[in-house]
Amino acid sequence: MASIAYVTNSQMIEYHRINGNRTMNFWRPSYTKKFADFNEGDYLFFLVKTSPRAKEKALTGYGRCVKSHTMNFKQMWETFDKQNGYDTKEALKEAVLKASKSKTLPEKLNCIVLEDVVFFQSPVYLSEVGINVNSNLESYIYLDKEDASVTSRILQIASESGVDMWSLINSEEEEQIDMQEDHLHFAVTQALKQCRT
Repeated sequence: MASIAYVTNSQMIEYHRINGNRTMNFWRPSYTKKFADFNEGDYLFFLVKTSPRAKEKALTGYGRCVKSHTMNFKQMWETFDKQNGYDTKEALKEAVLKASKSKTLPEKLNCIVLEDVVFFQSPVYLSEVGINVNSNLESYIYLDKEDASVTSRILQIASESGVDMWSLINSEEEEQIDMQEDHLHFAVTQALKQCRT
């Protein structure tokens, strides 16, 4: 099981948070750096700049990958609609153009469908778990590459402040969101993985 922290468009994340979305399409231009090890069931954490003056980006939530595929912009909008993080096709197109290095619509976009999305009540800074990230990081980092307990520590810190109340109130799903359960699941999976090696 892997976890990555991905530098994320804060406007898109805020849209999902405000609307209480527990499922989302996490899109990115397909020519960006490929994941070497990221599969179904793995966690993708949202790494965002919490304010214009913030010196460090912070983790504001995460989701569990259920599938990943590549499609063009039109297919992506028709398939996911507002699960892309924008109210309109035009707003989404503007965001994709902004994310594109060439400032043109990419031929293909990588779509990572995330479920069980959780937003934190308080941001978690990577420095709190002993990770120093270059402020110019443009894509993602593997969280547990050097230390297999990083994701567990992040989930523990986030659990202490809890789930974002606004997203919880606005979620259409009745289920209780329990980060402790994710924390336990991740810890057990990591322990089993270590036993096999």
